[in-house]
Amino acid sequence: LRSGTNDFHGSVFTNYLNDGMVGDALRDKPVKQTITQSNYGAFLAGPILQDKLFFALSYELYETSDQVGFGPAGQGFPNSFSGISQSQIDQVTNILNNTYATNFDAGTIPRTGAIVDEKYSAKLDWNINDNHRASFTYRYALSESVARSNLNNNTASLSSNFYLSGDEYYSYVGELNSNWTDQLSTQLRVSYRDYERRQNPPAGQEFAELQICSAAVSNATFTTCDSPNGLVRIGPDAFRQANELETHNLQFQAKAEYSLGDHLLKVGFESQNLEIINLFVPESDGVYYFDSIADFQAGRANRLTYSNAPSGDPRDAAAIFEYSQNSLYFQDVLDVTADLQVTAGVRYDWYKSDDKPILNPNFTARNGFNNQQTYDGLSIMMPRVAFNWKPEGKPYRVNGGFGLFSGGVPDVLISTAFSTTGYAAAGVNIQRNADGTFREVNNS
Repeated sequence: LRSGTNDFHGSVFTNYLNDGMVGDALRDKPVKQTITQSNYGAFLAGPILQDKLFFALSYELYETSDQVGFGPAGQGFPNSFSGISQSQIDQVTNILNNTYATNFDAGTIPRTGAIVDEKYSAKLDWNINDNHRASFTYRYALSESVARSNLNNNTASLSSNFYLSGDEYYSYVGELNSNWTDQLSTQLRVSYRDYERRQNPPAGQEFAELQICSAAVSNATFTTCDSPNGLVRIGPDAFRQANELETHNLQFQAKAEYSLGDHLLKVGFESQNLEIINLFVPESDGVYYFDSIADFQAGRANRLTYSNAPSGDPRDAAAIFEYSQNSLYFQDVLDVTADLQVTAGVRYDWYKSDDKPILNPNFTARNGFNNQQTYDGLSIMMPRVAFNWKPEGKPYRVNGGFGLFSGGVPDVLISTAFSTTGYAAAGVNIQRNADGTFREVNNS
């Protein structure tokens, strides 16, 4: 975001798209369009106190929709279901509404789904005096669309089986830059960022997934929907029933630069504290399969897959932990000659975490070490050297260097260590036999 100045300045923009501005056929097949798209935004900056305090504001919103690719025949969708009609979908939803003791909204198959991208930011700049400047920046961003991962040629996934997929974050940054002498300058920077990865079913996560084969009555294969029939899916799918990801990141940075003859010396310290909340327990509300519409009418499920924490609360199986990464570094940039510059330095990183995964003694007995290893206590020293040679009057430059580098902390891997301990969650897969009894297929 650009900083404000002593003069007010700003801008606005907009653009728009509707059905009449796009094509009306797909592969020579007429398609009724229901498209709208709008994008607008504004920027404003200027002084609060002349020469001292300035502001800048920006806002942008983009809204559009995408067309659903599959639907019942005769309803205007680009592609039609195979083995599933609108009347069969209506029959299934009527059974849910009238036979089962629930007010859950199964939803429909809408023609379009919303796409939203919104962002805004604000910045304050303060000229404390000629040698010290401070700034504060706030940013917000949301990007969201409708995901239909189960909707295809032979699966009528109703809107309660869709989910809102997107990212949302808030960011706050404060910075202080100071020139203490002609040779010495410093920078202090503090930032905080909240991030959420969204996978939210429109009717919430507190409901099972129901899978109903469109066959009128069941056949000899009780647990699979055989062709030419299709599948109607209602409720949050297996991977959305307990699925959340949040991170909270606090960072502090301090660095100083000192010019000493032909040397430019840099020294700094950085600290980052990251809290991660990663909940992923598939099938925590259950996935029920009914081999026919008659089975669904009778409340006769043919397969149930279910997994959860032993407490029954999937949050008890979530990976919730935090760690800190700290760094010290020193660097010397030396102008050896007018043509040759050499840079040498060293960086030291170390990690600390007080959180550990649940101990699994079976893992320890099997492998000879436990499952509670984390980043805690890890450290690395990284020396580095480089050169930049630009011969005077020559049309080329030569750069080179070597050293040790580290980065890209794989948080998803350490998160897995917390959530898949073998003790945090367990599951069952129960299937109906031909004689009406049940069997447990596996026990994970």
